[in-house]
Amino acid sequence: MDSEDHIESNTAKGWLTPEQANQAREIIKTVGAEKAASLPEQMIQNIANGRVQKFLKENTLVEQEYQLSDDKQTVGAALAAVDKEAKVLAFKRFSLND
Repeated sequence: MDSEDHIESNTAKGWLTPEQANQAREIIKTVGAEKAASLPEQMIQNIANGRVQKFLKENTLVEQEYQLSDDKQTVGAALAAVDKEAKVLAFKRFSLND
């Protein structure tokens, strides 16, 4: 599973804070509980991948749903539709909960 590489890559780009990276790693660690429940290895892998992908989709900009679109495309897809060469170089994250 390449989730640790994905976490490190997103952290290095500044798309995840160290706290969010630790949350993603914690999700991976909790998969051990499913393993103890005698689930098949493939099912455990699928559970872990699903949890990590959901976390990354919610916490990284290019994977988030583009809110100004009706067709539920991601920010990355909307950006690519405008210009295939365009890249997100930086962004600021704001939270209304703080």
